[in-house]
Amino acid sequence: MPDTPIVDFSFVYDVAEDDHQYSFELISLYLKTVSAGLVKLEELVRKTDDYEAIHKQAHFLKSSSKIVQVRNMYDNLMAMEASAIEQEGKPAAGRDKHEISRLLDIMTATFSE
Repeated sequence: MPDTPIVDFSFVYDVAEDDHQYSFELISLYLKTVSAGLVKLEELVRKTDDYEAIHKQAHFLKSSSKIVQVRNMYDNLMAMEASAIEQEGKPAAGRDKHEISRLLDIMTATFSE
């Protein structure tokens, strides 16, 4: 298990300025958004070859992951978005979803911790 904490709430606390209710609302919104968003992302990755939709979904989740900083989530979403964009530009026969699937596995495992 990595030494870094699973979640860094420092940005949430800075934004909320000691307003515990607001902190709670931000975290609750994050959990709802990212839980549903990861389910959608997983469906896109596992069941489609729609790289444009994959990159857009990864991009959508990045903003939430900047606020509530789950370990490496933002960086993995950035890498997934870039990989999906790269795959979009290739002919269908040359596309490879391995890296995207690997990143998804890491994110879903981390989020379920």
